[in-house]
Amino acid sequence: MEWARRCPNPMPGEEGVLELRLVFHVEDSGAEFNPEPPMQEDELRVEVDRQQKAK
Repeated sequence: MEWARRCPNPMPGEEGVLELRLVFHVEDSGAEFNPEPPMQEDELRVEVDRQQKAK
């Protein structure tokens, strides 16, 4: 929810409301849904971290 704190206020000077709405349920995905992130995604994260540390 940290991203919600960084959301710009569309009405400066007034109290704003940020609505969070459920778009879909995990059950809607069926048997194809895998809650574990794909291995490729993990490998990419490691590579990006490595490149950022090299800067």
